[in-house]
Amino acid sequence: MWGTDATSAWTTREGLVTIFVAVDHCTAEGVGIHAAKIGNRFEALEPIRQGVRARFGVCGPEAARELKLRHDHGSQYISDAFQDELAFLGIESSPAFVRAPEGNGCAERLIRTLMEQLLWIRSFETVELRLALHALARRRHRPGKQIATDLYRERWPCRWISFYGRRSLKLFAWWPLALRPDARRALLVSYGIGNTAEALARAPGLARIDVVDISRIVLGLSPLIARAGAPDPLLDPRVRVRVEDGRFHLLAGTGTYDLITAEPPPPRGAGVVSLYTLEYFRLVRGRLAPGGVATHWLPVNQLSVSDSWAIVRAFCSVFEDCSLWSGAGYDWMLAGTNGIRPPYGEGFARPWRDASPDLRDIGVETPEDLGALFIADAATLDDWTAGVPPLVDDRPGRLRPWAPPDSDRAVYRELREASSCAERFRASAFVRRLWPPELRERTLASFEWRGVFDRDYDDVTRPEAIAELWATLGRSSLRTLPLLLVDSEPRLTAIARARHAEGERHPVLAFHLGAAALADRDYASAARFFEEAGSASVGYQSPVLLRSLALGLAGRAGEALALAESSSPAGLPPHALPWRAWLIERLRSAADGARLGRPAIRP
Repeated sequence: MWGTDATSAWTTREGLVTIFVAVDHCTAEGVGIHAAKIGNRFEALEPIRQGVRARFGVCGPEAARELKLRHDHGSQYISDAFQDELAFLGIESSPAFVRAPEGNGCAERLIRTLMEQLLWIRSFETVELRLALHALARRRHRPGKQIATDLYRERWPCRWISFYGRRSLKLFAWWPLALRPDARRALLVSYGIGNTAEALARAPGLARIDVVDISRIVLGLSPLIARAGAPDPLLDPRVRVRVEDGRFHLLAGTGTYDLITAEPPPPRGAGVVSLYTLEYFRLVRGRLAPGGVATHWLPVNQLSVSDSWAIVRAFCSVFEDCSLWSGAGYDWMLAGTNGIRPPYGEGFARPWRDASPDLRDIGVETPEDLGALFIADAATLDDWTAGVPPLVDDRPGRLRPWAPPDSDRAVYRELREASSCAERFRASAFVRRLWPPELRERTLASFEWRGVFDRDYDDVTRPEAIAELWATLGRSSLRTLPLLLVDSEPRLTAIARARHAEGERHPVLAFHLGAAALADRDYASAARFFEEAGSASVGYQSPVLLRSLALGLAGRAGEALALAESSSPAGLPPHALPWRAWLIERLRSAADGARLGRPAIRP
């Protein structure tokens, strides 16, 4: 169930404006927010559409089937237009009792957070500067304990501090720094919430980092962002901030950069297409130093195949050695160079020496993991985009104005398939030129785990998930991937450890501590924490089944089997039933082997 409500705030130039919010009752996470000069029924729908687009992938008929929406009896919410749109989206209306705001308490609490942390402590001039609200819109919070934040810009999510957002955006910096460990000057066009800037600030070799964004408000929000203890990157003395258009900076500025990257909003946002065109990429190439590297976001989940190929064709028309890489799921990255040479000696591995915790935090724990993100090089991209005209300034309509069909998602999934990417990596002339030979061979094995990552991104409830978790724990030394497979991630486990050290006790804390112990291969501790987590599901996971898995991997197959068999199917969510069946079969085989004197469990 979600909740929605509205409040108002004062702007110095436009007077009173209305702010609409939507919040997930389960996670207390804001799923959408919108500010408007006129708070009518049509504006009230915007945060709902934002949430549906983010959670279900598309706003379409029955897209959010089985979702309920709690709202009050305000005129916007009981209007025919609002109710008809809910029915179109498949959302069931769930009105609160008349004159009972506590019936919509989750939305009321989010509004209180907005007031306490923003509206009552800062002033704004116009409704368009209400971007500031969006930095708090999708925050999972406790009073005083910020965990995650999203930024919306012109109604589009700009990127987030969730694991997948951090991973895809920080790779815009770490990928080129692996190829240019001697880079001294970097340019970031479009700041967002600072993920890429944070990665750049972690690179000690950079002497100057220029950040360009057209919005002073977006830059001003940087101190509000949760960074898990990391400092605000804009406070780094190497950072120079310019409030201006990115293309103007490239055109009118002087000097060159060793690294140019950009994390603009999606290209269908108002005015944003000009940061994805052939002419823009030419400006980037013109400001790259010899051997410089450029990276650029390609959000294929928001683009049709033809849209994506128009952008790729534009990029590859400028960068003859262009390549395509997977960031997280369907957030891909284009990369090109200005005649780069291979890193010398151990230079390629320097980022893992300089910022190992940051790379581990995004699941790129070794140089092999970076190489396993490969999708295609210039020759392959030329085949894929054959006959597609590039996106150019004079033809912005080459990007369709509507959401991509589901069939395009299947095309992207096939292109991203790990074993096919591994073969293209093996055959790539680009890889042979830049990747150290011994690293190329070791990287091929990492594509297996890249495949597990991709499948988990697509469907965390797939039947084979628990078997892949078992294999990952037993056959790899990876720490972040096992956390993702149990619906956790590094920052959540860090928060759980900090709260536990402060004396807090809660089943959800115990669950994430169990996940951390599992990733550390401390199976005895993992079993203990999962026992403390109880029997109720946490997210998509069953602590009982995970405790059984931990006991099995600890060599206590008989005890693990008894626990798995005692778990009632009726007490598990439907998607966990195949996990239970697989675990029982695996543990029964191990228990039988133990009685016959065979070796302990192996993956």
